[in-house]
Amino acid sequence: PFIIGANSGKLLNSDGTEYKEPERVRYTDIKGNAAEKQITVLAENGIHLGGAEYRPDSLITQLDFLTLLSKTMNYYEPVITERTDEDINRLYSYLMREGVIKEDERAPDNNVTREEAVKYMIRALKFDRVADIKGIFNISFKDKSGISPGLEGYAAIAAGLGIVEGGNVDFRPKDKITRGESAVMIYNYLLA
Repeated sequence: PFIIGANSGKLLNSDGTEYKEPERVRYTDIKGNAAEKQITVLAENGIHLGGAEYRPDSLITQLDFLTLLSKTMNYYEPVITERTDEDINRLYSYLMREGVIKEDERAPDNNVTREEAVKYMIRALKFDRVADIKGIFNISFKDKSGISPGLEGYAAIAAGLGIVEGGNVDFRPKDKITRGESAVMIYNYLLA
């Protein structure tokens, strides 16, 4: 946070409450998972979800995916664990202001597909204007015909940046992603 209390000199959240450094998260259920390294590195750097279990093989909801993504964007609000309407609205308002999600896309409890995940990340990188240009992308995915119209550029940029594996492979745009897969994608996004 960049707000400092005038009287106390302490760091403050945007609502004026004192900022407390988050405790180190150590998940109890990621040992041996393919995404163990990425989940651990993200958690060590404050990009995590609440609780002692990460549940890497469970599908990720839009709210949880956007919570992780927001932590990469210096969003200093607390991790949403109780899912109060106020906390959820604050997160979505921030992400709408940043252009990551649009009002009509808000669906906190829906599971995220691969093409939605890359759309949110490319928007967070502010590459959406380029991604929206029609007819300029060479898409090498074997299943490129399954990508929703208008999202081809997002998939191509994500592959080019190494967020997802590119080349002559399947993108599987409509597949819902797991929490472990989302950690790998976000990890790769941070390396982009």
